[in-house]
Formats: sequence, C-alpha cells, structure tokens
Amino acid sequence: MVESVILSKLELASNKGQLLELIAEDILIDLKFLNVNRQRAGSQYGFDLVAYRNDEGQNECWKIECKNLINGAKVSDVAPKVVWHLGDGRIDTFVVISPNGISNDLRLLLETHPFSFEVQIWHGEYLEKLINDSPRALLRLEVPKQSFDRNAEPEKFPSSLFFFEAYHRYRMPYSIDFFEIEQSYFKSYTEDQFLIDVLIQNKSNSDLIINEIVIITVDYKRVESRVLRQFKMKGLKEPIKFSFEPSYYRGLEVELLSPDKVLVVGKGSTEILQFSLADKIKSGFYNLMFEVRGNSRGKAVRLNSEIFHLNVLDTDADQLSLCVLGKYYEEPVPAILELSNQKWNLLKDNPDGSLRFLGKTILPKSLDIEPMSWKILEVKVRRIDSHTGELDDSESVLLDLGTPITEELYSVAGFLSSHFDKD
Repeated sequence: MVESVILSKLELASNKGQLLELIAEDILIDLKFLNVNRQRAGSQYGFDLVAYRNDEGQNECWKIECKNLINGAKVSDVAPKVVWHLGDGRIDTFVVISPNGISNDLRLLLETHPFSFEVQIWHGEYLEKLINDSPRALLRLEVPKQSFDRNAEPEKFPSSLFFFEAYHRYRMPYSIDFFEIEQSYFKSYTEDQFLIDVLIQNKSNSDLIINEIVIITVDYKRVESRVLRQFKMKGLKEPIKFSFEPSYYRGLEVELLSPDKVLVVGKGSTEILQFSLADKIKSGFYNLMFEVRGNSRGKAVRLNSEIFHLNVLDTDADQLSLCVLGKYYEEPVPAILELSNQKWNLLKDNPDGSLRFLGKTILPKSLDIEPMSWKILEVKVRRIDSHTGELDDSESVLLDLGTPITEELYSVAGFLSSHFDKD
C-alpha cells in the first residue's frame, strides 16, 4: 500500500482506471501538450491517450497507457498494445503511467526492447511531482499541493539501435473492407494491391546480418458476414521484393528468406524491402506481423513490424462496394451492414454506367451540399463517344440511412488534394 496522499487517492478510488486516465489527461494539458485525446473505451489495441509535443520544431507523437494496479504493471498488461505498434515510426515516445511502478519482468523486457521509440515509466515520486505541478490534476483529486521531490525523474528506456518500419505502400489504399465478426466491427486492408514496404535501419557501428525473414499469422478468421468495401477511384530506391502466402493457422510462421541466403544491412545504412501477396490466397481475415531475425557482433537481433489487418474476399462473398472521395468513413458502417436483405440486395445490384457513392459524389454541385444524414447516392454516366464521357448533371438518392453525420465529408476538392498528394 502506498503512503503518499496523492497516490493513495489514485489507488483507493472506486473508478481507479478511469480516474488515472483523466489525471493523465490533466497532466498532459498542463504540460502544454497539443491535441490531447483520450481514446474511447474498448478501442482494440489503441492506447489510452495520444498527445503531441513540439520539440525544437519537430511535432512529436506521444502515446500513453495507464495502469492503476496494486502490484504495478506487468508484461501482460503492456506488451500486447506495444507489440501491436512495433516498428510504428509514427510514435516518438510511449509512456506507461503506473502509480506502483512495473514488475521485474517488464523492466527486463524494456531494458532490451526492440522498439523504434523511447519508453518512459511515470510512477512513484515522479508521478507525484507531475500531479503537484498540474492545477487541473490537483483540482480533480481535491487535494492541496503536497511535498514532493523536485528532482524526481521518469524511468527512460531509449529506442533500439535498429529501426524497423513496415507500412502499406499506399498510405491511403484504393480500398478498405468493413465487416462484423462475433458482434465486433472490423476495418481491414484488402487483397487489392496489398503491398508492404519495409525499412530496416542500422544505427549501430557494426553490420546487422539477417538470416531469417518471416511472416507470422497472429490470428485468422473466416468472414461469413456481409462485407462493405469502400473504394477510391484510382522516387524510392528499388526495393528487394518478396512474394508471400501467409499461413491460415494461428501463430504459424512462413519463412521468406531462402535458407542459404543472408541479407546484410551495413553499419549506418538503410535497406528497403517490399512484400506482396502471392496470386492465390485462402480467403479470410488475417492479422499479420513481419519479423526479421539476425545478429550484430554475435548478439541476436529481432525486429518486428506493427500488425496489419488483411481481408481476402471469397469469390461468393456477400459484398457491397461503394465509392468514396478522399477518405474512408467508419460512422455509417454499422447502419449499412445491418440493412434489411431487400435494401442490401438493392444496393448490390449496380447497373452498368452508374457509380454508387457514400458521402459526396464527384459532381461539382456536391461542393455546395452539406447533408445532415448519411446517404447512398447514384451518379449515372452518359457516354458521348468512345473517348469522352459526360456525367449526368443530377444525382439520385438511393437510400437515406437516417444516421446523423458528425465526420468531415470530403468532396471533389478533397479527393483531388488527397489523390495527388506527394509522399
């Protein structure tokens, strides 16, 4: 049991988990972090808070996980979320806020961690210091400022000397699938142009010798529900290319590097790889992670990517495809997937010469329309000759979902700016 008045209030609160998240939010705001955002409860593999800090002109992304546990945070409390984001170059610092510190096993993991970002532990006297310096946190806890150690510092575990980042070749891919499994909605990449680029950077002063490259099926499920596919109208050094067929057995690995081959990433250099799907893949919903294994100066090195969602459609999948401009929309997904069979089949029956849109259409007049509810619209193409086409100057509403719109809607201008953005 902690003796500190502040930490005792955190430990003994009936809503201790939520309270620690709110206190963390207060601290970040008072520390002048930007865009502090507390994640919705139940967000799969998401962190509790995301915040940004401007450090010498660099906009740093911090992600924070709160664990208000009597015996401190353990490996099982933190590892699943961190592993999900392994190699994620969009994270600069990952923070674990745990009033009672961390277990020996978690500390050992962090002392030799392969993460591309720094890990900090905010606990004990340093957490007291942060709360005492946060007027918002003190007000929320209803305690006056306490005595504390002004010199207290967080535990810091620096980023690895080896940087591994895997990312979809098209940051905004041409299509995304939405579907339901076991009463949860999932968002996934599709098999259409599923290309993964990998950067392996060696910041050490010796060569990294890679002798294994594997693709791990973290999880696999059959998709037997409806599938909503949203699609968009369609400089680097040449990478080393690998074609792969992932296993559909959970936890099984598929080796991509030939047994007699090694890949050398020289000291101070960067290598670029590209992974693409083989021609014929068993349909289903995959969670995939890429891993390279090697050694540097005789010491084993293991680097992992973040986990990628991939849905490969069955030939007879119950699929509805809708065109979107500029971005993919999550808000109307439940209403669409839960449509009656009559309405679902009506939308699937897409006649030649027409496009079905979710949100706004490609017609210029869509710039001036700000709908209040989500609608599925149809635009018909009227052909003039074999080289030109003219869009009908009217659009029809096929279905008003009746779901209020709170997301930002993209239009023609948004589509053009995103479609032609330079990487």
